[in-house]
Amino acid sequence: MPEPALPPRSRWVSVLAWLTIGLSVACIPFLLLGLAALPMMADAVMFSGISVALGALAAFVVVQLVMGIGLVQRKNWARMLLLISAIALAVWQAIDLAAPSDLGQLLPEALQSDPAMVAALSTATMMARVLGVLIIVACGWVLYRFTRPDMRAEFGAA
Repeated sequence: MPEPALPPRSRWVSVLAWLTIGLSVACIPFLLLGLAALPMMADAVMFSGISVALGALAAFVVVQLVMGIGLVQRKNWARMLLLISAIALAVWQAIDLAAPSDLGQLLPEALQSDPAMVAALSTATMMARVLGVLIIVACGWVLYRFTRPDMRAEFGAA
């Protein structure tokens, strides 16, 4: 008795999976550089914040790498992890759009009154808002695509 035919594999799922793997691997050098620089910052005020950021980056790299490998293999748990990641990213961006941080507070006081710096910060803030909206739209599109019946069938979750 012949085995049932598997649904065709979507090319864009493969591209998304390999992009996920590539981006997570590309983050590894930054993680290693941060870990190497950590002992030099032992007395710095920002030490605890940097160590938390490095821990978050390490968790992100591991989760994304595992998810990308699972997507290449069309595992349903990887599809679910992608859905959870897309929801979390969309919520994070929505919160950032609703309550944006003031980048000007990070600058020295002398630069906060500089008209050129104020204009640059205004442009950067607007670009961040547009990017946030684009990220939310992209997350919605991924959620739509990965919950369709043909995609669920491709991952064996019909």
